[in-house]
Amino acid sequence: MTNLSYGSRGDEVASLQKQLNAAGYSLAVDGIYGAETAAAVRDYQSRNALQVDGVVGPQTMNSLFQKGGGVGRYESPVGGRIATLYETMINRPTFTYDPEEDAMYRYYRRQYTTAAAQARDDTLGRAAALTGGYASSYGLSAAQQSYLNYVNKLWGVLPTLYQQAYSRYHNEGSDLRAEYNAMLAADKEAYRQYQDYVKQYQAAQKAATAAAKSAAKAVKSTAKTASTATASRRSGNALAMTV
Repeated sequence: MTNLSYGSRGDEVASLQKQLNAAGYSLAVDGIYGAETAAAVRDYQSRNALQVDGVVGPQTMNSLFQKGGGVGRYESPVGGRIATLYETMINRPTFTYDPEEDAMYRYYRRQYTTAAAQARDDTLGRAAALTGGYASSYGLSAAQQSYLNYVNKLWGVLPTLYQQAYSRYHNEGSDLRAEYNAMLAADKEAYRQYQDYVKQYQAAQKAATAAAKSAAKAVKSTAKTASTATASRRSGNALAMTV
């Protein structure tokens, strides 16, 4: 991994900010290494016996990863919603239409039934007025026809109501599929970020191990040099005493 410092930008900075937040800070995860991120890094380095320079190298990043518990297995942030949507789609009933369960049909039925009854009564009234108040076969027939005219209007709206109900059913299915596909895309992106996180963790561990080995080698080399110098001085002193 590359060292991160003030002015750095990108996914690695966003990962750093997430790690710092997991360690107790409250940074905006915007992928920008600004003043707040730099201050948090210095504070973290100071608290964890690291070199306080505001530069995030292998040791600082590895320390952050370890504080966060390393890398666990991938857990989808939208897995539950994906499962729910899938179950909803595969168990969705086929389309059926019952007018009695349609609020719009019930509304039209009330309206047309009332209007039909009114038309029938009005027709009977007019027919009775023409015959001096007596019922007639003509009046009854005309009244019945007026009633049926409105009943036919009620039947006439059924195809439209059916189509509207089917459109709602179809749109609900389309919305479910659209959300399901969106959740799959979100899960794919989250998994990509997880893989990047794992790579950064592995790189940080590798770099920290290499740095530790290099430091140990340097200490060993310094000790060996010092031991050789001490032996040379002792040998020189011994020769001087012999002379």
